[in-house]
Amino acid sequence: VVRRDGVLTVPRECHSVKGVTNFRPFVGAEWRRFRDQGFPMKGKPRPKALLCIADADAVAVQLGVTARAQPYDDWITRAEDEFTRLLRSNTDRPEQVHGALLRWNLESTLIAAYDEPDAMQRLAGEEPVNTKRLDEFLHDCRPDPRTVEDAAFTDTFEGSQKCLMALQEGMQWRRLKKGDRRKDDALTWMTEHRLEKLVARVPDLGRIARRVREIALEMGE
Repeated sequence: VVRRDGVLTVPRECHSVKGVTNFRPFVGAEWRRFRDQGFPMKGKPRPKALLCIADADAVAVQLGVTARAQPYDDWITRAEDEFTRLLRSNTDRPEQVHGALLRWNLESTLIAAYDEPDAMQRLAGEEPVNTKRLDEFLHDCRPDPRTVEDAAFTDTFEGSQKCLMALQEGMQWRRLKKGDRRKDDALTWMTEHRLEKLVARVPDLGRIARRVREIALEMGE
């Protein structure tokens, strides 16, 4: 979340997040129910706006937006406008619905923590991190992430899923599965202790946080 002073912070609790695999049906039916009746948690106010966040490349292909191009900011703006238009076409209150896109997924944010021992230890789980093996793994990467500026990290390491799998294999860790608690533990540590570094390497996080703030201001929050 972006505070009024522009500083990025992460709330300790957030109940207004729901994972879905198909946005349009959710916007057309479930969102209306949540909006009119509120969330099932006792005392939780009815939501005033909906922000759908999806994988940028996958949605762009579906929408017919030209493949990722430079400058990236122009491309993502066009793709998000099309995504929002599609979502709003399926609701009776279009002004409440917004779309946002991420180039990177959960795996992306995890590999951005490659140089944080505490985060790596949480990703490894109970197994101790072999620092010598980690150094050798990073040295063999092409390019070595330690030679890449934070601002160029996203564009340099686009295949985040493959990178994370290679990290697991190189470190000989127990395989990370979907919903693995180790992922959440590592990401939670990064957001609580190294948020600025995470946002520098995954700039879409900051962009979406600012979008959340803009929506709140539009609602008078």
